[in-house]
Amino acid sequence: MRLSTKLALLLLWLFISNIPILWGFISADPFVFSGFVLNPIDGASYYAKMQQGFVGNWYFQLPFTSEQNSPAIIFIFYLLLGQISRFFGCSIVFIFQLVRISLSVLLFFVITSFLQNIFKKNGKELKFALLSMLFGGGWGWLYLAGKELPADFWVAEAYPFLSSFSNPHFILTLVCMIGILNLVLKENRLKMDFLAVILYGLVLSSISPFATLLMGVIVLIFFAANSEFCNKTNILFLLCLGLGSAPFSIYQFVVVRNDPVLRIWNEQNITPTPVPLNLILSFSPFIFAVLYYLYLIFIRKQALSKSTYLLLIWVTVVLLFVFIPINLQRRFLVGFYIPVVILFWQVMEEINTKFFTQKIYPYIIITVLISNFIIYAGIISAIMDKNENIFIASELIDAVQYIESTGKGSVIILSDQSSSLWVPAYSINRVFHAHPFETIAFEDKANYFEEFWSGTYSYEEQKDFLNKHNISFILENNEYPGEFLKTGQSAFPTLFENEKFTVFGVSE
Repeated sequence: MRLSTKLALLLLWLFISNIPILWGFISADPFVFSGFVLNPIDGASYYAKMQQGFVGNWYFQLPFTSEQNSPAIIFIFYLLLGQISRFFGCSIVFIFQLVRISLSVLLFFVITSFLQNIFKKNGKELKFALLSMLFGGGWGWLYLAGKELPADFWVAEAYPFLSSFSNPHFILTLVCMIGILNLVLKENRLKMDFLAVILYGLVLSSISPFATLLMGVIVLIFFAANSEFCNKTNILFLLCLGLGSAPFSIYQFVVVRNDPVLRIWNEQNITPTPVPLNLILSFSPFIFAVLYYLYLIFIRKQALSKSTYLLLIWVTVVLLFVFIPINLQRRFLVGFYIPVVILFWQVMEEINTKFFTQKIYPYIIITVLISNFIIYAGIISAIMDKNENIFIASELIDAVQYIESTGKGSVIILSDQSSSLWVPAYSINRVFHAHPFETIAFEDKANYFEEFWSGTYSYEEQKDFLNKHNISFILENNEYPGEFLKTGQSAFPTLFENEKFTVFGVSE
């Protein structure tokens, strides 16, 4: 593929994946654009992690709950980005978006390198595989009438296109996974390649333990299944992968299991796999290529290239992992779109005949663009309508900054869920409740909040509630005023007020 063609595709990809976000920032006034067009709830949590790094912390503290966990070096990637923001004097929003775009460029070249390693011919199939990878989804749009959202509308970590819209650690995860597999397929490895796989393992274990486990199992099975590859070089490769990934993976497992707060947080972070029909359609038509290769292997007893075996192992391991009886199966779908797309276009390369010509390729691409077109249209509509899920009232930011200016450090704030979500994202402060997954006992706390806010508690109960949870400030959305001030002797002093928000102090 010509360099000019690559650069044109890269620029087109960057343009499509960034123009809505740029538009959001430019057109935000009088609001503040969050920078997230997919899953802003999780996006706020990444900003919150960066805020902790911004003030110099290397230990992570759950920001969306009143409980305090013990010091833990987890989510180090976002803590590091926060440290970088502080070092350069840039906002965390700017660094987040800059890193996301930079990693998208890196992912593009890693994907093209991987495709060129697999497609020995520089034919149309390679080009259409790249087009599918950069811009495509699946046939999830056929499942829109189902009971759940199609996976290709929201499982961003599985699809390069959605990952480019989302979070930088999704993109970096794909970079590391493909980087490892590129080295696996390399004929003659250099000393630098072993250092590279250590680095890949270290980075991957710090951002995606599930992808780390996935890569370890895939590489182990690939080497074990091919006797000619079970040599000292490959054993050393596996040892280097383990050397890079095992220490931090074990540390994270131990620290989360041993801390009661982090353990509860981990247990309630449920991400089940979509139902089989949803999964099949969301990765169609590409996933059907697996059936063709199974036919070649088991019926025709045909030998395949080592790259094809590697991709089939990837697909098989994922399909096994996503249906094991735990609550985190969806995490194993990370990058799953990559092997099924490549296998599909390899099949197209093999069965291209006068009965099935390359003329059908553009139509295949059109069918896998529909889901992303619908997503894109939804994003544009949300930006035009200043959707409250992705645009934040500037008055809320002002109120949060006032609390920061009091100099009390990281304090706990009580507010409604919608407002609370953005408090840790734009300050070092924590909140009583906000995030369905990152607030300990979220539903119970939501009920406690409603009882407090509605004036159900007596004055003594209010004081007990606030002291029990170490709450220092109450942040009231003036559009939804609470009744707590009308209860008995309640007298929380007004410290700050603007058109939309009021900050009340809580006496020691």
